[in-house]
Amino acid sequence: MSVENTQAKCPVVEFDYLQGGCPVNSGFERMTELAKLGPVVEAESHHGLPGFLIATNTESLTEAFQDPQRFSSHSVIAIEPDPEYLMIPVQLDPPIHSAWRKNLAPFFTPARVREYEEGIRARCIALIDAIEGKDTVDFTEEFAVPFPNYVFMEILGLPEEKFDQFMVWENTIMHATTENDPDRSRARQAMVEVATYFGEVIASRRADPSLRSNDLISAALEWAIDGEPAKDEDLQNLCMFLFIAGLDTVAAQLAAIFHHLASHPENRSRIIDDPEIIPHAIEEMLRAFPNVATARKVVADTEFAGIQVKAGQMILLPTSAAGRDPNVFDNPDVVDFDRDVIRHLTFGAGAHRCVGSHLARLELKVALEEWHKRFPQYSLEEPDAITEHGGGAQTGIDKLRLTLAK
Repeated sequence: MSVENTQAKCPVVEFDYLQGGCPVNSGFERMTELAKLGPVVEAESHHGLPGFLIATNTESLTEAFQDPQRFSSHSVIAIEPDPEYLMIPVQLDPPIHSAWRKNLAPFFTPARVREYEEGIRARCIALIDAIEGKDTVDFTEEFAVPFPNYVFMEILGLPEEKFDQFMVWENTIMHATTENDPDRSRARQAMVEVATYFGEVIASRRADPSLRSNDLISAALEWAIDGEPAKDEDLQNLCMFLFIAGLDTVAAQLAAIFHHLASHPENRSRIIDDPEIIPHAIEEMLRAFPNVATARKVVADTEFAGIQVKAGQMILLPTSAAGRDPNVFDNPDVVDFDRDVIRHLTFGAGAHRCVGSHLARLELKVALEEWHKRFPQYSLEEPDAITEHGGGAQTGIDKLRLTLAK
């Protein structure tokens, strides 16, 4: 349903930010329908959550991504315009954002990421070894989720015995729906628990240098921000951001990619027959199956995508709207490994473009290479039963069960 907002001069739509149990890939279809209404629409208040605007094409998304003076990252969750938390550096605007990113970026350069590859590949192979011999596999639980989780913990220097707890926290925070957490109280409590844990890690390493190693948290203890030592509370907030950004995004991308390959054997055969195509295939599938929708807060009354917006309004920025934009890509709903130029917004744009994009690409590349060496033939166990979660910040397949051919 849509009507016109006479003040904003844009369509008003029903949109459940915490929608769960949706048919797989229906989120892309929903965004395509919204884009037909205009470059920006307004989602009305739903289930007691505040309303917000939604950018629906590449042009409007890019405008908001690249203009932090008008569109602030103080809040990156569309239904939380005044958050009680501060994830660093994603919720900081330039220039303070730049100071944090300057310290963080060296851990995620292409050269540094190549140093991680041996460990990442070994972890990937170990997970595949554990699947060997099975007729069916819960791909999300047994591979897609633990793989980036282990990588994240290794880069931050966290103990493996905390793995199960991290999995619980990640699921509670990232998979909140209208049914299981309508007011997001469980998600907020999990965020408090994660922040508390990181606070304890930082304090213990600050007090005892022998606990430090060649990991990100240990290095961050020596960081300076604008000439001043980084505060422990700020480092705690940095770790919270890395936790949110580094786990579910890659897991959701893996599930979307393998769902597609399981249901499109012609594309899977291309990867099996010519592994050299994998990096290009990844870019095409990143374009076709983006899963992140961040947000920005309007700083002052201004014009956005041809409409008047007010200070304080939130704008949801779903990267899926850019990936499936017919004004940018021919046949955007078709996954085409021969597509010549693939300039997508899946990692965002502007000052806040994803600092971990090189790491994410490596994780996806290693997963596709090693999985198809061992399991070249697989299919969806129950294709009609597959659902996805998330109308807003994070979209992903709930459970992906694969049947493995002998």
